[in-house]
Amino acid sequence: MLFVCAAIVSGGIYFDTLDQLKKLESVEQNEQTLKSEFEVKQKKAVNFQDYQDQLTQIEASLDEMIRQMPTEEEIASLLVDISQTGLASGLEFKLF
Repeated sequence: MLFVCAAIVSGGIYFDTLDQLKKLESVEQNEQTLKSEFEVKQKKAVNFQDYQDQLTQIEASLDEMIRQMPTEEEIASLLVDISQTGLASGLEFKLF
């Protein structure tokens, strides 16, 4: 009788524990995934201020370059000057 009771209790624990072990394994894998995602995001967060400073610097450089670009009237004048200089040098333009 004691052996039958022990077998029933052992069988119940075994089958109950198998599901729990599978869930535990799944949760541990999820934990590893979350830890790696956290580490990546933490590295980005540590450098966030540096990234913002770099972005500000790049935007300032872009604004400066845009201001240095010729306007539409200057482009037209530049094309005329190039054409006149080329013709004065004896060049023939096929397509300009």
